[in-house]
Amino acid sequence: QELQVISGTFNAEFGNVMSGVINLVTKDGSQEYHGSVNLYAGDYISSDKDLYLGIDDVDPLSTNNVQASLSGPVPLLGKRLTFFATGRYFNSDGWLNGRRMFNYLTGDTLGVFGGPSGKDAIAGEIVPMNTREQRSAQFKLSYKLANAINVKLGLLGNDDNSANYNGFYRWIPDARRTNYDRGYNANLQWTHTLGSRAFYTLNLSQFYKEFKNYLFEDPLDPRLVDPDTSLRVDSGY
Repeated sequence: QELQVISGTFNAEFGNVMSGVINLVTKDGSQEYHGSVNLYAGDYISSDKDLYLGIDDVDPLSTNNVQASLSGPVPLLGKRLTFFATGRYFNSDGWLNGRRMFNYLTGDTLGVFGGPSGKDAIAGEIVPMNTREQRSAQFKLSYKLANAINVKLGLLGNDDNSANYNGFYRWIPDARRTNYDRGYNANLQWTHTLGSRAFYTLNLSQFYKEFKNYLFEDPLDPRLVDPDTSLRVDSGY
């Protein structure tokens, strides 16, 4: 609903801020029902086929985005209690690809090498290498407890999976690690207007953030191979 950026001269409410403040006010529920849905899809194209492997294979659904929101009063409770809910799903195969030339677990050759030098990867399944899948949602309840008292409960969460491009893995794209980024923010706010010249606000919040990066979740997964000895991790090495 509102985004405010403060770069200096802070009010006392911001405590020990040293550099800057981004103050975000989320939307409240409306007195009448409103909703929206937003969709888009597409792909990346380029004339440089040597730099961007497989870029000429256009898929109109390679990148897709779905957003929806709904707002209004909570049924059977009058208009004192309203809600606002929104969610988004985003998925993209990116624009940087590799070739599946080797089995990343066994080392077996899967593609075809050739070309002028005899060492060029000329055939092999093209695999996206900077992929991203994002899910996020927000839910907010606003309750007018009295004419001078408002109570608000907000929840905001995300669950993102992505993989970063790495040129060292361009022939074994399946060996890339995946980033798992998820978290949530819960906030309860009480605002009491004492008069035309005074009010106070109480906030209670909880924030959780988790980031992981791995190929296999179990560090002792038997599929992991030591690169120097070709011994699997369950062999006692």
